[in-house]
Amino acid sequence: MITLTFGDELHIHVVEWTPESIRFYVDEKRHHEFDINVVDKELNPFHKPHYLIMNLAVGGAWAGEPG
Repeated sequence: MITLTFGDELHIHVVEWTPESIRFYVDEKRHHEFDINVVDKELNPFHKPHYLIMNLAVGGAWAGEPG
């Protein structure tokens, strides 16, 4: 019997950001949602522009050599 872990397969991660909420999905299943209007709009960082940075860093001494 083969036991698969989360890292053994490809998964689709989605963040859906609307003016009212942010929803997080993995493989089309919603795992979390929160209302972004619960804080004053002037202080709320979710009502300001953002950047998405995608990075793949491999190697280095901190976590050890890549396997």
